[in-house]
Amino acid sequence: MQQQVSPGRLAVAFVGLLVWAAVGSAQTSTPCTFTAPLRACVHLHDDSQLLPTTPPLSGRLPVLFVHGHNPDHANDADFNYQKNWQDTTRVSFKPTLELNPALDIEDYYIRFEDQSHSISEDATDISDAIDLILHRHDPSYAYPHVSGQTSHVKVVIVAYSKGTLSARLYLKSLVTNIVGMPPPRPGFNPVSEFIAISPPNHGIVSLGTTCAAQELMNGRTAFVCNVFGLAQPCGSFPAGGLDFITNLNTPDEAPGSRVPTNSSGAPTPPTQGTLFVTIFADASNPDLVGGASPPNPNPCMNRPMAANQSPNAVNIQLPIAGANSAEVHGNTPHTPLVICKALFAAVHHRSPVAEDCSLPTNATDPPVIPPPARAAAMLSLDFSGSMSALTEPNGPTRALALKDAVELFVQLWTAVSVASDRIGVNYFSTNVTRVPPTGDELSPLSTGGQAIITDLPNHSPGGLTAMGGGLQRAIEALNGVAADTSIRRVILFTDGMQNVNPMVQTAGNHLVIDNQTGRPNSNVPPASPTPIVLDTSLGIAVDTIGIGASPAFVGLLQDISADTGGRSWPTSDPAFDLRRFFVEELINALKGFSPQLVAYRRGAVAANGSTEAFAIEDGVRKLVLKLSWRRGDALDFSVAKDGVDVTSAGHFIQGGFYKIFVIDLPAKGARPITARGNWQLRIKGKATTGYEAAAIVDGGRMRYDAIFEVRRPRVGDPLDLVVRVTAGGRPIDRSARVTVTLMRPATAVNDILAKIPRKELTAFEPGMTLAEQRLLVLAQDPKRWAALKPRQQKLELRPNDKGEFRTRFRPRVPGIYTAFVSIEGEVDKIGKFSRAVTAITVVRTAK
Repeated sequence: MQQQVSPGRLAVAFVGLLVWAAVGSAQTSTPCTFTAPLRACVHLHDDSQLLPTTPPLSGRLPVLFVHGHNPDHANDADFNYQKNWQDTTRVSFKPTLELNPALDIEDYYIRFEDQSHSISEDATDISDAIDLILHRHDPSYAYPHVSGQTSHVKVVIVAYSKGTLSARLYLKSLVTNIVGMPPPRPGFNPVSEFIAISPPNHGIVSLGTTCAAQELMNGRTAFVCNVFGLAQPCGSFPAGGLDFITNLNTPDEAPGSRVPTNSSGAPTPPTQGTLFVTIFADASNPDLVGGASPPNPNPCMNRPMAANQSPNAVNIQLPIAGANSAEVHGNTPHTPLVICKALFAAVHHRSPVAEDCSLPTNATDPPVIPPPARAAAMLSLDFSGSMSALTEPNGPTRALALKDAVELFVQLWTAVSVASDRIGVNYFSTNVTRVPPTGDELSPLSTGGQAIITDLPNHSPGGLTAMGGGLQRAIEALNGVAADTSIRRVILFTDGMQNVNPMVQTAGNHLVIDNQTGRPNSNVPPASPTPIVLDTSLGIAVDTIGIGASPAFVGLLQDISADTGGRSWPTSDPAFDLRRFFVEELINALKGFSPQLVAYRRGAVAANGSTEAFAIEDGVRKLVLKLSWRRGDALDFSVAKDGVDVTSAGHFIQGGFYKIFVIDLPAKGARPITARGNWQLRIKGKATTGYEAAAIVDGGRMRYDAIFEVRRPRVGDPLDLVVRVTAGGRPIDRSARVTVTLMRPATAVNDILAKIPRKELTAFEPGMTLAEQRLLVLAQDPKRWAALKPRQQKLELRPNDKGEFRTRFRPRVPGIYTAFVSIEGEVDKIGKFSRAVTAITVVRTAK
């Protein structure tokens, strides 16, 4: 039987169409400007416009919010994007994101300024917006889009009402040739999740006459089945939007989709397509766009139904308040349960059906969304024979220095960890040692961290360097981690060139882990049926920390990190750098979350003790102060805040060569202890004892980074160092001071090594290169060691009009260039702050 629609119900639906986004007080909006090829109007969290020149951003999840339409305002005079997503008079997405910073979402709001546009024109704007976002989060992704290019970055789309059809049409255009849309992009799907809220998937009954309204009617009037506007084209589609809905839903309503779970019931990863999640009102209080009941088969009445009929789609029906179907429709994106499930799907990259969403007692308060499993890291550590060499003349061995640095790394991570953080380790020499020998290699940090510290003394240097095998085993362990883990990283440490199969080597344009003819084999065969390719498609970043100076060695480590989206920390002076590099690696490994390095300092205790002071700003939830020293020495410290001793308000983590103070803020004392102010680490011990002090904060509104922009610089090429600082999403430039200590090689390391005669060389392990053997000789001889010391240059960077601090120079000597960056400033709302970060690059010889 055909469904009949009364004139009264038709009027309600039409009114509903007009009020889809017409709720909320009058607002203003930053106007958008357009310069070809830009066509999309996209607003950032602070309402500024996203442009191709907007400073890059990494480590955060980009989410594009696509608003519904109000055909009563053709020029968007009532700012639908603000009312749908940002309305502060009731529960909305933007205030919820501000309450849930741990989700680490970078929100983008597209604005369709011309409400009379066809759905296809809006879909073209969405295509441009996605390209803009990819370019910002992955600067190697060219804007405008270049045919054939891809990116490791994935974007989440959250859309409402008619905006869901524009988004679906964009997704379909990626795989199907659609007139008026950009050509298909085979093998390219940049959207991990598409979350549709109250979608008119099967059209709507409407009296509207705009192009979009006719498309929503499938090009036919509701009762007499007349074809709309034969003389009026509708975007790039047939006149009057004829069969628009039918064509959009054929052959599948979820193009490029992935199944929610695999055959074993585990969520499928975003690399396997887009997860389609559809959220709408249940039958107890229906929406004007329909629910889960099948639509009428009559081509004129083939509406409404909100459910997505694709077998891969996840459909979720929820109770929504409202006096009528139009009010239900308008209330849906402002319902806490809807917001929670949508954001849960976005950050966890899986179906939110089973998520119960613990909602606040007051239904008008934003929901709290559980963050995803945060980070999993595998340490792959070199314990080959060369690790028995000294770090410097009269210094500890490389193995002992590594053990100390790893212990500090684990303890500091424990201080800022969450329950979901996981850690594992393997060791490589001639073979790879799996820890534990059986079972899960990645354990919760709460238990696995201490197990690593306990196990470290059991390992001694010896044998060859099976770096490729250690790296492969670490990647395989991380491949078993849940797909919703935000960060999966390998932290690869080595002090020499690999010399055992499988090897990291070049195959075409990629690095792969495979066997090399003529090399001995380790106990790790190459992955079958195809070797592991080291690129961003792994979804696993490889950070490398290397002791060495030869261009071939440090260059390979840099390539491994660059190709996988990781970071490289090479050093020829491990006694000086190694502990700091592991501290900064912790900050880097949790990048996008809250731990940040305030400062890292070296000093010696004065006759009456020493003090290290740190400026901490408002918004910090936890402060960690670390002091370490050389084994065999003994130091202690107390903590003061604004001159008042607060030592008893925190707790300590202590070891044989370090002491770590941890305090959650605000804390209780004689009076409440807040974050903002001057914190002092008061050091006591024997005069002249050397120490390294660091302050780490957890929480806060700062974002910062420093990079050398050229990926593989060569001697004579211009090399740009760029520092970016933001607070609350806004660039900080004039109120910040950025200083840099640049360490650059004085002489090419090959020139230094070439002067060492072969008769002095000692092979700490078979297969060592001559350069490696000569470098080890330097570490035993104080006079020769001094020749390897870099030159130091102090720089102060000036801000430009893009919120960046930038300097350019032309390196004249190949080798390792290290920039120790200090950022200091003051922001009215949070007070004085400081941050520290290190940028490193390897400059290669000229072509």
